[in-house]
Amino acid sequence: MVLIDAPGYQRFRQEINLRQTAWPEVFRIARASETPLFGRAVDEATSAPVIRGDVTWQGIGTPAIAGRIEADGLFRLDVPIAAETASGQLTISASGYELFQQPVELKRGQGQLDFVLVPLAPTPLPTPRPTPVRAPTFELIGFYTGSNRGATPPSQLVPSGGRITDCNPQGLNAVVRVQNVPRGEELSAGWQLADREALAGVVRVEAATFTGSQLATSGLGRYGYRVEFQGTIVASGAVDIVCQ
Repeated sequence: MVLIDAPGYQRFRQEINLRQTAWPEVFRIARASETPLFGRAVDEATSAPVIRGDVTWQGIGTPAIAGRIEADGLFRLDVPIAAETASGQLTISASGYELFQQPVELKRGQGQLDFVLVPLAPTPLPTPRPTPVRAPTFELIGFYTGSNRGATPPSQLVPSGGRITDCNPQGLNAVVRVQNVPRGEELSAGWQLADREALAGVVRVEAATFTGSQLATSGLGRYGYRVEFQGTIVASGAVDIVCQ
C-alpha cells in the first residue's frame, strides 16, 4: 500500500503487488480542489456582526490563506481540500475583541459557520487625583501705633506679648499675615482692653498681609486682638502701651 499526503494535492492511495507488478517510477497525484469556507464573526454580548477584521486559515502542512471580514461580519476563504474534509486553525483578529483562534474541520460543501468573538474588557479610566486644597493659615505678626491704617505697615513691629512706648498713641493697629484665603473673604476681628470688649467688627482680606481693624485709642494699658475665621479664633495676641 502506497499512501501519499502532499500539501495542495489530493490524498494518493494505491495498492501495489510487487510480485506481480514492478515498482512504478512515477505516481500521478491530482491537485486538491478548493471548497469555500463561509463564515460570520459576531459579538458575544450582542450577537451583532463584527465590523472589519482579518481572517487566516492555516491548514496542516499548507500555506496560510488570509481574508477580510466585511462590514456585515461575513468572510469567505477558499480552502484547498484533498478529501471530504480539511483540518486547520482559524484565526480572527478584529479591533476591540480578543484574538480568536479555533481548530476547524471543514467539510466539502459546508454552509456558513458563525464564530463568536469576545469583546475586550474596557480599559479603566484613571482615577483623577483631587487638586490638593491648602488649608488657610493666619499669623499675627505684630502691632504698631498710629492713625495711618491702610498704609504700608512699618518694618519694625512689636510682636504679641511686647510693649509699645507711646505716651500719646493715635490709634492701635494689628498686622496679620494670611495664606490660602480668597481675596475678599470677610473675617471677624475684635479688640479687648483689660479683658473688656473694646471693638468688634469685620475686616476684608485684600492682600496676603493686611492691617486689621484699627482701634482708635489714646489710652494706655494692655490690648488684646483676635481674628475669627468661620467661627474659630485663628490668630490672637496682646500688646501693652506704656508711657515712660
